[in-house]
Amino acid sequence: NTNRLKIWNNMITIVEPATSTTQDQWGIYAYYRVKYLDIYHNNINIVPRNDANNDQYGLYLDYYSSSYDVDWRVRNNMIQIDRSANGGTPGRPWAIWNDNDAMISQCDYNAYYSSSTGTTFRWDGSDRTWATLPKTTYNANSVWGPAYYVSPTDLHSRSHVGYLAASFIGVIDDYDGDIRNPMMPCIGADEYPTPPPENDVAVSKVLFDYAEDTWTRKEGAYNHKIKAVIENVGLSTPPATVQVGYATSPMTTSGDADELETLSPTWTGNTGVVEFAAPLTGLAPNPMQPVYVRTFWGPDSEGSNDQDMDTHEVWDDKVHGFEDFENFDLPFFSYADGYLDMPWTVVDNNGGDELMVAPGVGVGGSNAVQHIGTINAADEWLISPGAVLLPEASYRGGFVFTNNSSVPVTIEMAYGTSPSASSMTTFAVFSNIGPGTYTAADLWVLGGEAGFPYFNTPASGGTHYFGIHTTTAGPGYDYTFDNIKFDDNPSPPPKIGYAPPGSPIEDFVDNDSDPILVTATYKQPGLINKTFQVATTTKIYGFRGDMLWDVESSDSWIRITKETPDPTEQGYNLTPPRPRQFQTFTMSVNPAGLAPGLHIGYLTFYAILFNDDFPPPNQGLVATNEPLVVEVQLRITDAGSGKTGKATLVASMPGPFTVPGSPYFFVDNQTGDPVATLEVTSGQIDALTITAFPNQLPQNLARMLYVMRYWQIQHAGTGWTADITFPYADHEAAMILDRSQLRGVRQAVPMGAWEDPITGTTSISDHLHSTVTVQNFNEMNIMGNIALAHPYAIFTKGADVAPDNFALDQNYPNPFNPSTRIGYAVPEDAHVRLVVYNGLGMEVAVLVDETLPAGFYEADFDASGLATGTYLYRMTAGDFTLTRTMTLSK
Repeated sequence: NTNRLKIWNNMITIVEPATSTTQDQWGIYAYYRVKYLDIYHNNINIVPRNDANNDQYGLYLDYYSSSYDVDWRVRNNMIQIDRSANGGTPGRPWAIWNDNDAMISQCDYNAYYSSSTGTTFRWDGSDRTWATLPKTTYNANSVWGPAYYVSPTDLHSRSHVGYLAASFIGVIDDYDGDIRNPMMPCIGADEYPTPPPENDVAVSKVLFDYAEDTWTRKEGAYNHKIKAVIENVGLSTPPATVQVGYATSPMTTSGDADELETLSPTWTGNTGVVEFAAPLTGLAPNPMQPVYVRTFWGPDSEGSNDQDMDTHEVWDDKVHGFEDFENFDLPFFSYADGYLDMPWTVVDNNGGDELMVAPGVGVGGSNAVQHIGTINAADEWLISPGAVLLPEASYRGGFVFTNNSSVPVTIEMAYGTSPSASSMTTFAVFSNIGPGTYTAADLWVLGGEAGFPYFNTPASGGTHYFGIHTTTAGPGYDYTFDNIKFDDNPSPPPKIGYAPPGSPIEDFVDNDSDPILVTATYKQPGLINKTFQVATTTKIYGFRGDMLWDVESSDSWIRITKETPDPTEQGYNLTPPRPRQFQTFTMSVNPAGLAPGLHIGYLTFYAILFNDDFPPPNQGLVATNEPLVVEVQLRITDAGSGKTGKATLVASMPGPFTVPGSPYFFVDNQTGDPVATLEVTSGQIDALTITAFPNQLPQNLARMLYVMRYWQIQHAGTGWTADITFPYADHEAAMILDRSQLRGVRQAVPMGAWEDPITGTTSISDHLHSTVTVQNFNEMNIMGNIALAHPYAIFTKGADVAPDNFALDQNYPNPFNPSTRIGYAVPEDAHVRLVVYNGLGMEVAVLVDETLPAGFYEADFDASGLATGTYLYRMTAGDFTLTRTMTLSK
């Protein structure tokens, strides 16, 4: 007893055995032949084999009889049965094993741990767990907890349970020769310093990121990246890999994870960032969707910091951006500054005070973007991340704005194709906003609009950014933005517009400042017909949208004929039924019995929009410009009307004519009838006289269809250029097939050839106002006779394969008003003549008179200037002749 066997200050590690062996593993094996034994201050670690198909013994104390004089003492030891190399738990772990405790006089102040949840002790012949292990005579002061060895082969400890938890038994130094605490040393072979709070990998921040191609969280198949910031807490070296899981509810074990991955963090010091390979998808709309991230790192004495969460509203497919700035790392536009930065862009145009995210200043005391100005005036852009938008679609922007000061703030809302101020296109401006809280819709309505601020994407679509530009006149401001939103515009109220059929929507007129102009020749028989399409100039109808419109006039000389209403998308129409968007009406003007001069009438338009967001019958959106009252100006002139009318209209004005003074309106010096409008584009014209010859054409016409009016211009001055707009009477264009193709042509000398177009010029035909503007006149190309014309026939090929025979089709539609189309076939190169005759056999139009290659053709015939009745049309080509009839019904 005075010569005891001492096993002190050892670090004993048993590494994983070969998988082919089933041999058991022992840390210290004490056999019954030893009588006096002290096992003090040892660190033991056993790494099981991967299949855990063996036994592991930390201390194996084998003594079968109590009849011998035996005294074994086991104190201040740290014993751990570790996880296997593949992370599995041990199969049959025994921290301490004995069948008879009679030979043990002392067993206390030990620290035990096994990652297994099963029995870990064999004591006095019975299997025990830590909870059922006797703790009276033995182990009254022993503890349970991870050893936190540096590694499986470096058993220096950082254990919390073993720190200063032993009793002093005369072992004055440790494994390294360091002096032990004489009052209460550490358990184990190592007298170690104060351990860290824990030895673990913790989660400090979670980012439930925006859906792909948006800046919000969205329902359905949209993918959301899940990222997290993790912290190394107490480990000597940040681990190369960490097992991390995410789920939509809290996790306790790895089996609770919806997605479990072994990730390789990007470490900066002891802070790392992980991103899951598998995105979160398949979400349903939810006002509060949580996402949890948890690390699963070996033994863990403190589980409360292993898990964190991020919560956001999940929106439906119509929302493409929403941010309330909750969970941001204040004052940054980031979830964790430098680690989880968000793709918002701040542009400070003049330096000084900056936009930042601040607490308690948003809706309901939440976070919001705040700008406080103490240095200079505000001139800042806040630009959202990008969102992929459809082409030619409509989107609206929203926010909650609060002005906390008396300094007025001006806000621009804009969109662009890059996150830069230079790419932004403004779609709403709110000037000098005073103190108070306003939504974007509030400011929009206060500005006289309806609905929400919106914009329409161009034909290209693609990624777009939402920008908010704020300015003030000086410092002293304090304002905030919260709940910034970017979504589909379900549809603004419609805005009634009208234009000739086929016009681009940009050319539709949607206000009362542009009258409809009609010019008639005095005592000229027949009606003047003008056909218009009606649509909303917002270009937005919503899903399954119907804009139902009506137009009326109370003037006796105006008659309205509306197209038969098409079936509606909503399956609903008003009583009486109204046409839908892009259907037409014809305004027929009857000048009979009206005296020469200007006559004023009116058209009044109405419209309402129904769609899935604003369904019929009671939730439709009434047009913002209803009723739209449009003035109709009928000018009846007796110029060119025969014996009683003037053969010419002469307009002269005193010069000079300059660019700053333009435009100049030339009217007949006696009647006041319009002759032309001059726009000088460079230089100066010293003098100018314009003469119009209404209802007349000069001799030696070319093979073109002419407006029955021409002009002569005398001028003085050189080195100038100008644009001149020529008006014509609607009767004078009776033979024109397509007014949009009219252009300026010139006969430089009487009986001479015609220039088509006039050399150096381009022309713009305005069907709506019965005018043609010829651009780039100069002193070299303005002399002679100026007329308006287009090619003799307008035709299109219908197929690449040549027909077998000549053919002339029945016109369509038939009856017609005022235009129709005639198809014909030419099987070989031939001179084709297609002529229209009235009931008396008089030729009223030549549609085709030229040599054509083989093919299928169509010719358009406009009978606006002709009376109701039956007409003949005849095609001749070589030996082929065929005549058909058609009916004009007005």
